[in-house]
Amino acid sequence: MMHRLVTTVLLTAIPAVPPLINSEEAKAAVPVLDDQTVWRFHATLRPPAVGTAENVVSGRHPEGNWVIRNQGDSSPLPGNEWIRPDFDDSPWSRQRGPFYGGYGTDRPAGVALLCLRGRFGVSDPVSVKDLKLSLTYRGGMLLYVNGKEISRADMPRGPIEPLTLANDYPRNVFVTPGGEALLPNFGARKPPAELLDRYEARIRRRTVNVPANVLRKGENVLAIELHRTAIPADLPPYGRGAWDTVGLLEAGLTAADGSAVGDHVGTPRGVQVWLADPWRRLEGDTALGAPSEKTGVVEMIAPRNGIASAQVVVGGREGFSGLSAKMSDLKSSEGATIPAGAVEVRYAQVEQQFIPLLDRPVDGATMQPIWLTADIPADARPGTYRGTLSIKAPGKAVDVPVQLTVYGWKVGNPRQWQTCVNLLQSPESVAGQYRVPLWSEKHFQLMEQSFALMGLAGNDVLGISAVGKSVFGDDPMIVFRKQGNTYVPEFRFVERYLELYDRYAGPPQFFSLNVWSYGMYYSGQTRDGGDTERRASSVPVVELRGSRLVPIEMPIYGEPGTEPVWRQVIDGLRGRIEELGWHETRLLLGTSGDAWPSAITVNFFKKIAPDAQWRSLTHGGGCPKWGISDHERTQPNDMVVGYLEIARRLENTRVKRPEHPVACNARDNVGTNPFTYRGLAVTNTITTNYDGLCWKGIDYWTYLTPEGTKRNALNTYVHFGNMVGGTPRAMAWPGPDGAVATVQFEMLRQGIQDCEAVLAIQANLKTLYPPPVKIYDVVNLSLKGALPRQARRDGKQPKVLRAKDLDLAILYSGGETPGEILPSARTYNHGRHQGEIKVLPSDKGEKFDIRVTLGDDNWVLGGPGRFVVRLERSGDQYTGSYDGSFRGEKSQGAVTGSFTPQGRSVSTGEKPVENELTRRCRAVVEDVSRTLSGKAPTGGLRDLMHRLYATATDVAGAIEAKP
Repeated sequence: MMHRLVTTVLLTAIPAVPPLINSEEAKAAVPVLDDQTVWRFHATLRPPAVGTAENVVSGRHPEGNWVIRNQGDSSPLPGNEWIRPDFDDSPWSRQRGPFYGGYGTDRPAGVALLCLRGRFGVSDPVSVKDLKLSLTYRGGMLLYVNGKEISRADMPRGPIEPLTLANDYPRNVFVTPGGEALLPNFGARKPPAELLDRYEARIRRRTVNVPANVLRKGENVLAIELHRTAIPADLPPYGRGAWDTVGLLEAGLTAADGSAVGDHVGTPRGVQVWLADPWRRLEGDTALGAPSEKTGVVEMIAPRNGIASAQVVVGGREGFSGLSAKMSDLKSSEGATIPAGAVEVRYAQVEQQFIPLLDRPVDGATMQPIWLTADIPADARPGTYRGTLSIKAPGKAVDVPVQLTVYGWKVGNPRQWQTCVNLLQSPESVAGQYRVPLWSEKHFQLMEQSFALMGLAGNDVLGISAVGKSVFGDDPMIVFRKQGNTYVPEFRFVERYLELYDRYAGPPQFFSLNVWSYGMYYSGQTRDGGDTERRASSVPVVELRGSRLVPIEMPIYGEPGTEPVWRQVIDGLRGRIEELGWHETRLLLGTSGDAWPSAITVNFFKKIAPDAQWRSLTHGGGCPKWGISDHERTQPNDMVVGYLEIARRLENTRVKRPEHPVACNARDNVGTNPFTYRGLAVTNTITTNYDGLCWKGIDYWTYLTPEGTKRNALNTYVHFGNMVGGTPRAMAWPGPDGAVATVQFEMLRQGIQDCEAVLAIQANLKTLYPPPVKIYDVVNLSLKGALPRQARRDGKQPKVLRAKDLDLAILYSGGETPGEILPSARTYNHGRHQGEIKVLPSDKGEKFDIRVTLGDDNWVLGGPGRFVVRLERSGDQYTGSYDGSFRGEKSQGAVTGSFTPQGRSVSTGEKPVENELTRRCRAVVEDVSRTLSGKAPTGGLRDLMHRLYATATDVAGAIEAKP
């Protein structure tokens, strides 16, 4: 689907709009433009305008909660010539109406100006009769035909600037009848009768007769310009941005029957070529170019060593075959050349959910996107390069101009990317899809393309299984041979797999060995763990008998004879990793979830692999503790989590520790929209403060078993809670020789590149202007069982009320008396409360009072608490006890903790350096974050990419110029 300016959950309910013309008029009126019309549109964002049309303050209202932004920092204006008929609107987005704003109550900017362009044809202007345009809209409007103003309404007289405000709405359209609160958002539901008139008053209507003297033979352009109104200054502060005061609900252009006028937005006749944004799914009429629309210039933007994508669409009503496309060299005015071979030309198969990019056109297609991917050399000279895409179709040959802008900032190779990426590869799925034996030579050859794609995306986490029938599938790569009365591990499949992965993707940051899964051995009280402990008696593995793979059961970890077997597994893996030269790769054990492996399992592996930490995918409760030290990341079952994956995209409040990342699955936010994948890295890493993205399948294809049953290996043999959810299982397409990239995959890696630019800007700014911080020593304490109860998500009490730990991080200055507390001290619900903790020094020793206030949420029943803590220190470890109460319930227990010298840097509260460069940087980071997370229109995304890479170049240049 196309990324819409409308999000249903945010729309303020609108009563049914009455017909724009009466029944008699309707008999004679012939529609020219209507609700099926596809418009070119541009939305300009600005901070809220508070006050009245004559007296406005942009930015923060004294009692409000909006962020102050310079108007120049918001999205760009459409340009002075946009109303002219010959204006090139091809970079603008295409969409059917209606057009509303509305991106949530906390956005720093809303839609200030909405511009739309529609086309219609006239064969004889003199014969046109009763050409009428009827509009329902919000705010104020101006109408232009072929660049001439024909009407305005709800706007001031005289010259109109782009940000001129429309005439004010009465205050009652914002507030409830008593005036004490804002009108609620009813979504698709009809408001109650007592409020209905207030919502209706937001809608303005106008019918305009289009004069014949502004028409011309051929194509005519209707331009609609919509301006917002101001927001009253005395509104209640919360939720003022629930609806934008500008929008187009309905537009209809009609003419008398027999007039020589018709629409120009239908399916083009013959073969036609037009442009489309690469992040948009092409489907239906919104994918079509208008018959008279100019092809325009293909524009691509990239840093050195980066990539850029574009798509050109060839369409024809009757279908076509024999299509071909060829790219020329790209040359700059300074004489530099990027060879044609650096631009890959592929063809999208649009009818698939994940759109494959193929090396030949789809036979008989009526619409064929041609996909261009430019791979910019690392030593390319910055500048503008121009070339030609030559397209040959039946009866038509078109040369489409291509312009590539290369910026001076150089993005690192994928292995060097800071954005943490976890892609899942499935040996079982590849074998099943192509019907080849598991671990055969052909099987390994077919997996090579999956590894190549993982390398292009900078994959950081490589996982293999030692156990069968897990959440990842039934393809243990470590198999066992019977030797006497025991088993020994066999590594032949692992060796080949890792060798191929290294060839295409290089050393991963983490190498994860799956040794645990739900249904094997778990304990804990969560949705997946239940209220009781359960121990399986065996581990499902695979025995190699000659050349046959035979499923067997081995004794559960900790049983007699299991330690030598699994020690050989760990030692053998380490040997293979060392042989590959993966000296920086860290070993993980997996995969924990909302429920944990038992302490017996954890301590079993701690004995044979003391430096291996755990991988956990959870909603949060399966990894309640997180911090900078191993002690802080040690869970109640003694499991140290070294790499954490969160299922849902909530604001990340955990301590950032790049060597121990917190990645986000964002399982509820993915789907198949290509734009979502373009924004995934930035939204996870910048907007919500994670270290990257996780659990994105490359090749978990649904295949047919020999028995004819459909199977997808992910989450089938063992149900991994509800955490996998909407995870894309296969971002690649099964081509003839292995995985083929899709539009979604290309958008993902382009979005990671965007994210790297943002991270580089932030890092270089810190180097140029180090933020004022103070380094503190840290005491991390855990008060065992200090929180007396846990809440369920539905607010009901669980059957078993279990005490939970209260985890604190106390700052010291130089290791002396207790200083101030870290903001948002962490509890078992990983800091999602809104409370505070204060430390009050006592009269002697390391004894002090802790006062705690937690806000209630879905996981913690909060309230006030106060504890007296007594501590003894031995080296860097603390032990002690506490007594006190929490929410009125008395509590006593033990305290454990650790001391970390210079463990945390905290802002001093001083203002950072403010100059033109820092303002530019902050503005572009905010705008990229807002746009790629879907909180702002995408029509100006190309201009925003110019700003992003230009800013990254300038900041990097300032670093180089620094003495």
